[in-house]
Amino acid sequence: MNTAFFASVRSSLFGGALSQARVNGINAIGEARTIYGDGDRRKLSYIPATAFHETAHTMQPVRETLASTDAKAKELLTKAWKAGRMPW
Repeated sequence: MNTAFFASVRSSLFGGALSQARVNGINAIGEARTIYGDGDRRKLSYIPATAFHETAHTMQPVRETLASTDAKAKELLTKAWKAGRMPW
């Protein structure tokens, strides 16, 4: 990734702040795009966009529901499912 790219995402996606952890995550995603991408720009755009949303904008692995433990994540997901907020 180049300087212009990071300047752009720093201001447009991360409110002006781009931590080293985010930079590392973005770089790892960029490497994966290179390895696994087939050159289709739509697919290549989907990869970092999905990571952005699925990591709660941290660009680092997170637990589902952002829970602090696996047990808490399971508890929160079970509660949401029982309440009908997760029919799948």
